[in-house]
Amino acid sequence: MMNKNNSLVNKVKMLYGENISFSFPVPATENGMKVEKYFVYRMSFEKNKTRPFAIVITAVADGTILEIVNSHFCDFVDTSEYPFEKKISYELSDDSLTARQMKDLIERANCLYYTVRELFFQKELSENNKAIVVEYKSIVDRITPPSLIPFYNALNPSYVSWLNSVG
Repeated sequence: MMNKNNSLVNKVKMLYGENISFSFPVPATENGMKVEKYFVYRMSFEKNKTRPFAIVITAVADGTILEIVNSHFCDFVDTSEYPFEKKISYELSDDSLTARQMKDLIERANCLYYTVRELFFQKELSENNKAIVVEYKSIVDRITPPSLIPFYNALNPSYVSWLNSVG
């Protein structure tokens, strides 16, 4: 679900196999560096499947992979609350979306994200910039399974809070 370079995808697929998908990127600051965080999960046509099982952290500046962590080793969420053996629903709140609509919404979210990422690191937003963030959040909310929200929050709670507060 992210607009990422093939190098990142290929490197992560070398570790975890072809059948994986990435979350939308989540901007953050780690050790004074602007980064993007993603969680990785298995692709499947099943509505209920295993929760995300890894995180990838890249540098915003050049996309360098800084860290790949298997959540079985070091989990980014509370494992007791989200155990690996308990499947979660990947159903959307809006089940009326067609495949074409979903593709278009993902493309629009990916297009808006680069602006939203830069805005996240700014102190103040113009009304126009707020509208961009609101549109992005609206799209992401529509195409993200509700069960994945805690995983996004675990990547960077301040970003999720910021998204919810703009508008």
